[in-house]
Amino acid sequence: MVDGVGTRAAIRAGFSKTCASRRSAILLKDPLVQAKLDSLREEQYKRLEITSDKILDEIRVVAYTSLDTINGDGGEDTKRETPVRMEHKLRALELLGKHKRLFVDKVETTIKREDLKEITADMTPEEASQIYMDSLKHVN
Repeated sequence: MVDGVGTRAAIRAGFSKTCASRRSAILLKDPLVQAKLDSLREEQYKRLEITSDKILDEIRVVAYTSLDTINGDGGEDTKRETPVRMEHKLRALELLGKHKRLFVDKVETTIKREDLKEITADMTPEEASQIYMDSLKHVN
């Protein structure tokens, strides 16, 4: 993986610039290509020692540091050449909040098949069918 951009990868692979975007979109949907990319990403994470804990810890350092001081261990002892700015803190706090699921961007509901009869018991077949058809519109 050079840059993580499908169109550029398709051009490097020999596709013309005019069709590279379309070809990369098709290839990226292929399960074999997805599996290979996942494997390459995992190798990269291991090589670079990228872990969820390290990422969260770095975000935590920014989120819980005063706006003008920071040092390597998250303390507030030394002045930084580039102070933490308010937008950095807010973004770090937002990322931590999302990780802890404090903010809901999308609500997902799963209904068990055995509960479906009880849910639709008071509906006409047409109403139940319409709800089912509407739910299919929201499936990716």
